[in-house]
Amino acid sequence: MIYGWKSKEMPPWGPTISQINVGLLVVMTLMFMAWNGCSSKEDSKPEIRTNTVVSFLGGAILHAESDERCREVIAALEDMLTLSPAELRQQRYSDYQGNPGVWTITTLLKRQFMPASAMYLDSLQFYEDYTTPEAQAVIKDLMESLKSELEADSLGQVVGPERN
Repeated sequence: MIYGWKSKEMPPWGPTISQINVGLLVVMTLMFMAWNGCSSKEDSKPEIRTNTVVSFLGGAILHAESDERCREVIAALEDMLTLSPAELRQQRYSDYQGNPGVWTITTLLKRQFMPASAMYLDSLQFYEDYTTPEAQAVIKDLMESLKSELEADSLGQVVGPERN
């Protein structure tokens, strides 16, 4: 039998070098795709993004050294409920020393709150997330809680964890 390039049978001495190279190329390509997580759009699940404001403020602990700082935080939370993203970007709040107009809303939140779980509050994502109904509900609950705690403190009552 003569084995030519048109023959579909394998020669008795095994595959040729070019056949091995093509096979290796296919295997390496498949391994590369698997390693890099390549898949078709239809097979991939949609990414579920969490709301940064809900994640950051939900269960967060306020660290305010004084009632004045607490009032500043309450004012910022009220602004989050009433101002548009463009207006809130322009708004500034006093810093630890009471210097007015120094901190942005995200700086104030990062410096006054400790989130329930370690996370980073992305300033860009914040302005998209704070207007959602879930975020607005968390902001409103937190604001009402801080107001009642501030009122109880002014009356000499102990509500929740004590602030030093």
